[in-house]
Amino acid sequence: GQDLLGVCCVLFDGQRLFSGQFDYSINEWDIHKGIVKRKLLDHSGAVCGLQFLNEQTLISVSYDTTIKIWDLTFGTITQTVLGHDDCITCYTISGGMVVTGG
Repeated sequence: GQDLLGVCCVLFDGQRLFSGQFDYSINEWDIHKGIVKRKLLDHSGAVCGLQFLNEQTLISVSYDTTIKIWDLTFGTITQTVLGHDDCITCYTISGGMVVTGG
């Protein structure tokens, strides 16, 4: 498949498939055709974690030490969260909050 060697993480909810890439992008896949239908670009490091916050909101964490909150309707960033001095190595979502460690 296309872009599979650069995959750092995947997120699949039964209908939608996203992959975090070592090339700093997030790929949204067409699962029926097996092709990338959209790339989300804004990280400056490998995207190592993805999670849905809700139906239209995606959270991404990256080796660039940031968390990005994406509006999937428009493919745009609604917020960039700073605060880590090094790579984010773990994260969870609890009660609508993103909790990270590194």
